[in-house]
Amino acid sequence: MEGVWKWLKETVIPNVFFGSVQKIVLAVREFLQDVQQRREEVIDRLCVRL
Repeated sequence: MEGVWKWLKETVIPNVFFGSVQKIVLAVREFLQDVQQRREEVIDRLCVRL
């Protein structure tokens, strides 16, 4: 989970001002939907391959 949080912070919320909580929620949802389509990248970023 920490890896996902770090990735989200790097791509969605660095130095960004959101005018409302709803805008933050939408940005996070978009990130999570995008990540679901990139399984190999998720594995590369978050898993230790032996």
